[in-house]
Amino acid sequence: YGDHRDLPSFPTRRSSDLHRTPIAGPLAEQPIRRMPDEAPRSHLDRNHTMAGRRTLTIIKPDAFGAGKAGLIIALLEKSGFRIKAARVMHLTTAQAGEFYGVHRERGFFGELVEFMTSGPCMPLILERDDAVATLRTVIGATDPAEAAEGTVRKLYAESKGKNAIHASDSDENAVREAGFFFAESDVLAG
Repeated sequence: YGDHRDLPSFPTRRSSDLHRTPIAGPLAEQPIRRMPDEAPRSHLDRNHTMAGRRTLTIIKPDAFGAGKAGLIIALLEKSGFRIKAARVMHLTTAQAGEFYGVHRERGFFGELVEFMTSGPCMPLILERDDAVATLRTVIGATDPAEAAEGTVRKLYAESKGKNAIHASDSDENAVREAGFFFAESDVLAG
C-alpha cells in the first residue's frame, strides 16, 4: 500500500523465473543499480540486513507429503520465528542439483537430488534474532535418532536421509539460498 515510485528499482527474479532460470543464469550476471556510495549487496539484502536476522528453511518432501508442514511451522513460530516468505513447489532435477551443488562430489548427492524431487517441498524465509544458529538448534541433528527431544527432526523426521527439513548453515548461505527460491518482491518487509 502507498506509493512505491520513490524506491530504487532493482533487477529481481519473478516467481515464474524459478522454473526457467537457474541461480547461475543470466540474471545473476546483471549489474545491480545502486546509489553511488552504496556497496554491492545480495538482492535480498538491499533494503534491510538479512544476515543474522533471516534464514532459509525447506520443509522437505517426506514431511510435506506426510502432512506435517503445519506442525513444523507451528513449532518454528513457537520458537520465535516469523515467516517472511513461503511457497510450495516441486523441484526439478536441475533445480535440486543446482541448489545442492555444493554436495555434488559427495556419495549421497544423487540420492539427495532424487529425494528432493520426489514430491512437493516448502521453502520459507524465517526471521528472528540469530536466525541461522537458532533454527539449526530447533531442527536438531541430521539423524533423528541423535536429535534432541522436541526438535523438528526428533518429532517429524523418518531417517537420516528423510530428515524432514533443511536449514541454512551460515548467514552467507542463508542469503544465497533465499535468493535461489525467492525474488525480493516475494519477501515481506518489516
